[in-house]
Amino acid sequence: MIFLLFLSIFWFCDFACEAQDLEHNYVVGPQFTNCDSLPIEGTSVVEAIELIRKADFRYHQNFRLTRRQGFQSGNFYSCDVAHGYMIIRYDGVEKLYVNVPKSAWESLLSNPDPELYYLKNKALWQLWKSSE
Repeated sequence: MIFLLFLSIFWFCDFACEAQDLEHNYVVGPQFTNCDSLPIEGTSVVEAIELIRKADFRYHQNFRLTRRQGFQSGNFYSCDVAHGYMIIRYDGVEKLYVNVPKSAWESLLSNPDPELYYLKNKALWQLWKSSE
């Protein structure tokens, strides 16, 4: 009986406890990137994300969930620490949002269910689209 109880708790936690494996990192440092002149126009989404990741921003924060599907990770890059670029990995696909308020990023991080928050609010953020 105790074994079945333990097994059911373990099974439940296997599905419900995924969000507990959360990694947060952030950096506030010198800024070497002029966000107004970051050359992402005319590039593909993959190229734009690579340019953003290579640039030196004043503020950068990321987190990762240990999931194989759904909401997997997020990155926020900002020059002014008020607005910035947000890269979200969902079902293995990265999406780039621009001019995202830092307060929206912080709400995403502090939400007990970041995936649900993302799905409910992603339409409010400006999705970057390639001009190709």
